[in-house]
Amino acid sequence: MSKSAIQEFQQQKDASSPFLIAAVLLSDPLIGVLRRELRRISPGAKLEDDELRGVLTDEVIKREVAFGADAKSAAIRVRRAANRALRNRTKSTEPSPEPPDEPDPTVAPDS
Repeated sequence: MSKSAIQEFQQQKDASSPFLIAAVLLSDPLIGVLRRELRRISPGAKLEDDELRGVLTDEVIKREVAFGADAKSAAIRVRRAANRALRNRTKSTEPSPEPPDEPDPTVAPDS
């Protein structure tokens, strides 16, 4: 196997890690999507992010996947990726600085 094939395999393995998947499921954007979808099903429900996160960690996701050193490092990876995406999105939407106004060569200066 070539080195790039080994790296590609490792990246694939990391991406499908139960710890990383749990960290993504517990991230703020996905909690928001979950709340929105549950409100669609039950319009009168008052659902808080912390309540949903608690149900996920206590009753849906395996405890060893949601907590521990591997879970913390996966959460850090998810947070860093989200911050990186936000920075890139902010950079692409910022207006580029306009060059200073240059005098129009066809207009004679006031003297």
